[in-house]
Amino acid sequence: MFGVLVYSGKLIPLVINHPAAFIGIPWAGGASFSVVLVCRASFGNVRFGVGKWLSFDGASGPIVLWILCFAAHIFGIHILWACTMDLPPAP
Repeated sequence: MFGVLVYSGKLIPLVINHPAAFIGIPWAGGASFSVVLVCRASFGNVRFGVGKWLSFDGASGPIVLWILCFAAHIFGIHILWACTMDLPPAP
């Protein structure tokens, strides 16, 4: 599918009209990974809990933190994208 988009000349207009999908989502993944790495380098193992009944430590701590950060980034992109829906698409 990607090759069809590239060779038919439809990829560039698609990227221009939907930058949040093509640039924002990979950026959100990388930014979330950076947050997890900085937390791990600064504070050691990532460990947190929700109340007394749910605890994330070991390998699940960084994974859950990455998922939460990624979801927050995607939610922010969604909110900002919804604010720009009134603008006309790029030519």
